[in-house]
Amino acid sequence: MTHGLIDTEWANPVNYERLRNERLAKARAAMAENQMEALVCFTHENIKYVSGIFPMAVPKPRQYCILTLKNGPIFYAQGGDLGRFRENLPGQEVRIAVPLHLASRQEIVSWAVGLKNTFSDLGVKGGKIGFDQISFSLLAALQEAKIEAQDGGKVLARARAIKTADEIELIRASVALADVAWIEARSVFRPGVRECDIQAAMAKVLLERGAEMIRGVCTVRSYPYWRTFTSDRQARPGDILIIDRVHIYKGYGCDHVRSFVCGKATARQKEIFKKCRDRLQGAMEEVKPENTTADVQGKLGDPADYSETGLSFMHGIGLDIHEWPFASASSPKDPVALKQNMVFAIETYAHDETHGVRLEHNILVTKNGYEILSTYPLGEDFE
Repeated sequence: MTHGLIDTEWANPVNYERLRNERLAKARAAMAENQMEALVCFTHENIKYVSGIFPMAVPKPRQYCILTLKNGPIFYAQGGDLGRFRENLPGQEVRIAVPLHLASRQEIVSWAVGLKNTFSDLGVKGGKIGFDQISFSLLAALQEAKIEAQDGGKVLARARAIKTADEIELIRASVALADVAWIEARSVFRPGVRECDIQAAMAKVLLERGAEMIRGVCTVRSYPYWRTFTSDRQARPGDILIIDRVHIYKGYGCDHVRSFVCGKATARQKEIFKKCRDRLQGAMEEVKPENTTADVQGKLGDPADYSETGLSFMHGIGLDIHEWPFASASSPKDPVALKQNMVFAIETYAHDETHGVRLEHNILVTKNGYEILSTYPLGEDFE
C-alpha cells in the first residue's frame, strides 16, 4: 500500500529519525564486519545513506563525508552550499570541503595528510580506511600520506541492498509518482508530437510534485532502440513509443518502462509485446528469498556475449537507480542470494526487424515471493 508522505497526528508514513538511525547502524555494522575503522564517501547516494544529507549528484569529488565506527558522520560541503547545510541541518557537523576537483597535486597531498590527522582526532589510529570512489591522483596522495585505501563502496553496497521499512515506503512513493507521468505521456502521444514534447510533459508534472532528479529515455525509435534522453523526432502512425521513466523523489529512485502505440497495434506488434511481457513475467516468478540472481538471469535470456546486457537484466533500486545486486550474463558465475526487502527493477526487450517493445517493473522481495510496486498497466495499447 502506498501512503502520502504528509505527516499528521494520526499517521506518520515515514519516520525520518528512525530512517537515518537504521541506515547509520547498518553502515557501521558492515564496516565492523569488514574490519574497517573508517569510511570516506564521495558519491551522493552513499553520503545520503550515512548522513541523511542529499548533496548535489556530481561525478567529481566536490563534497564528501567521513564516518568512523564511533564518531561522525562529518559532512564536508562545497563552499557555495556551506551556509545552506549549516542552517538546515542543526546537530549535523558540517565542515568546509577542499575542492579536490580543482586542487593541485600538493593541495591533494595536504588534504590526505589532514584527513589522516582528522581520523587520529576521532580515535582512529590505523587499520583499514574505506573509500567508496577514488581517482588515481587521490590514491597517490593517500599512499604518500601512509593511508591504506580499501574498497568501501563494496561494503556499503551490500549494506544498502536490504531496505528498511522507511526506505521501502519512500520507494513506493517514488514509483507511485510515475503514474501521473504515464497518464500525461499517454494523453499527449499522437502523430506529429515530438519525443521532446512528451519528455517535457512528463517532466512538468513530476517537478510539480517534487521530483528531485529526472532522466531516462523517451523514443519512438523502438528498433533499433535509440537510448537517447530526447530529440525532436516526430511520432508517426504505427510507431511504438518506449519510455524509460527514471527519477528521484525524497532521495529514492524509480526506474520502470512502458511502451505505447501511435494508433492501433498490429498483430505483429502484439506478438512482440507478448514475447516481452512473458519474459518479464518469467523472470519475476524467480524472485523469491533464497533464489539467486542466476535463477532470474536464466529467464531473461541475456546471452553470454553481453549483447543484451542493459536490455534484459535486473538491478537493485534505492538511493541510486542501479544498485547491487544485478542479474545479467555474469550471474551464473557469481550468483547472489535474493533476500526479503530487496527492491529490484527487472527490464526486458523484444523486437522484430521493424519494431521493439520494452517493459520494466519495480518489485519488492517479500517473505514468500515478490510484490509489484509499479502498478500502471503494462500494455493497454496492445490489447
